Amino acid sequence: MGVGTIESQIQTTKNQQNLNHKKMMTEGTPLSVELKGFSDRPTPGEVRLQVWDSRARMVRALQYLGMIWGLAVVTAFVPGVHFVLVPAFFMAGPIVAWGIYRQERAILGGQGVCPDCGVTLVISKTLDHWPISDLCNHCYRGIKIMKSEIAN
Repeated sequence: MGVGTIESQIQTTKNQQNLNHKKMMTEGTPLSVELKGFSDRPTPGEVRLQVWDSRARMVRALQYLGMIWGLAVVTAFVPGVHFVLVPAFFMAGPIVAWGIYRQERAILGGQGVCPDCGVTLVISKTLDHWPISDLCNHCYRGIKIMKSEIAN
């Protein structure tokens, strides 16, 4: 495998990530945020918030339950490890489904400007627990992301 092939694969991956980010920035509800780093001046940003009603949470929980129990069925045909994996997946299914059902909101991702180096920062997908901590991919400094005090 040549260097040119590796570089083209890296470029393809970056292009796919950019497309995924642009698509994500059209989903959910926009929420203004402030990014704070080592510098004294906060910078603006935006995250996309996904909110699920009770019915949507139930559907998501049942999907996860089905996937995990499906893994239990598949591992039933694996000799030796099926004694451990099948019961583990059957017990894990309801536990994971309960956790998914309890999740009412999530941050899909977002973007802002790093307060330390000024480069556009892509905010990662995370739980809706504030403040959010992230890392700038350019200067590698920790960033604290907080809900903006300005009304959204």
